[in-house]
Amino acid sequence: MTLVDTHIFIWLNEDKSRIPHKMLAALDAEPDLRVSPISFWEVAMLNAKGRITLSEPVLFWLRHALEYPKMDVLPLTPEIAARSAGIVMHGDPADRLIVATALEHACRFASVDSLMTEIPSLRPFLL
Repeated sequence: MTLVDTHIFIWLNEDKSRIPHKMLAALDAEPDLRVSPISFWEVAMLNAKGRITLSEPVLFWLRHALEYPKMDVLPLTPEIAARSAGIVMHGDPADRLIVATALEHACRFASVDSLMTEIPSLRPFLL
């Protein structure tokens, strides 16, 4: 199972060419792709702030993005919320929840965000 960071979730559905080739090949071969529900909020906020442009209205985009082959949502659990509070990293709560999700499930993690990929406890899980 591989959890995708929000930007990877967007790029899988909008512009695969932005994903590094090696990572894209690994994602294509992965039978179980997952996304955190907090990524839905991040996509909606990025769209509302004009930081991204989606190919359709945000609610439709989110629903269609979940139709991406092998994609499903991992739940936001009390364990993930509690774990996120103890992660030493920058202050973005959405990123904390995404990292905590990867750690709680001990799954591979796809991201090119250096603020996240440099977290020592996450390094063994990086795709």
